[in-house]
Amino acid sequence: MPKRAKADRIRVGVVGRGRGRTFMHQAAAAGMELVAIGDCGRSVWRRRQAVRHRTYTDYDAFLAHDLDAVVLANYFHEYAPFAIKALRAGKT
Repeated sequence: MPKRAKADRIRVGVVGRGRGRTFMHQAAAAGMELVAIGDCGRSVWRRRQAVRHRTYTDYDAFLAHDLDAVVLANYFHEYAPFAIKALRAGKT
């Protein structure tokens, strides 16, 4: 993967559509580009609300998306396995 210039935005994916909603709305202000949403919930309505971004229900497919970093906004007791997989996939 080619290295990005410093002026380029960090391409970020958010896990946890409900809890990550605030970050999703503020990503651009933080110099990031929201490119993917990981939504493990069963709500089809919520996934349809995210039509501007690629939404995944499979975490491995989510990690395969062209993104630089992952924001974990799921429940805290679920962080460790998600974080370990993200780091192993080269996401920060």
